[in-house]
Amino acid sequence: MSYNSYKLKQFYILLLLVYLPHLEAQNPVNDNGIRSLGLGGAGLNDLHSASLWQNPALLSNAKGWQFSTEYFRPIYLVSVGLGSATIVKGNGKRGFALGFSRLGVSSMTDQTISAAYALKLNDRIKLGVRLDWNQLYALSGMASSHYFTGGVGVHYKLNEKLQLGAFVFNPNRSPFQLEDAVYRSISSWEIGLKHLISDRINWYLEAAQEQGFSEIDWQSGLEYMPLEGFQLQFGYRSIASKYSVGFSFKKQNWKTSLASAWHPDLGFGGGIGLEYALD
Repeated sequence: MSYNSYKLKQFYILLLLVYLPHLEAQNPVNDNGIRSLGLGGAGLNDLHSASLWQNPALLSNAKGWQFSTEYFRPIYLVSVGLGSATIVKGNGKRGFALGFSRLGVSSMTDQTISAAYALKLNDRIKLGVRLDWNQLYALSGMASSHYFTGGVGVHYKLNEKLQLGAFVFNPNRSPFQLEDAVYRSISSWEIGLKHLISDRINWYLEAAQEQGFSEIDWQSGLEYMPLEGFQLQFGYRSIASKYSVGFSFKKQNWKTSLASAWHPDLGFGGGIGLEYALD
């Protein structure tokens, strides 16, 4: 083992020991993934473990089989937790993904099964669509509802340094019924830029807005690769003034991501994600 590899291994173990006590999500409904958590929520322009939910157009970049799982949990709300798992198959031009996520909040459980398809139209443009089947259980199963949602994503390569990604979720606000009341699910939009500053540094800036919220959620992140296979993420998110930090470590076919965010009311939180690529 080289000296650099030995020091990297020591640093990786140290980071794991620091993060493991804080493997809880800052926002348990955040489905952008662990790497994006470290980048302040940004993730519309890179293929990662949660691209199925954040921008399915990126699935066209996948090659072979990819498997991933992630887990979120807030520090002080032990009755809240979010877990997810995805399977992706692609050939570098077309991509398909299946995913499952489960959110538990006290006496309510929301389970979602998602499927997405992506196509690379040319060297610049990628498109992706996603369909979700949602199962909502309230009051420990005494009330339940099933409904569909979906979204459309696009990715555009402006030049060698700039990329643009966008995603629109549930524009028709799908209705669902609990007992005798009818509700409409939330819709949202996201758009963002990625700037390749150098071979080792990427900068991200994204904006998102959910139906019913007048304030735009600005998300900005910086990713630095000090060593091959190792990335550090730093981010800021304007909603709730969240600062975040994370890292990703890739060894052969395995990739581990850890991230933590600071919330002014909840303090520190974080999450863990594991990915495996089958060549």
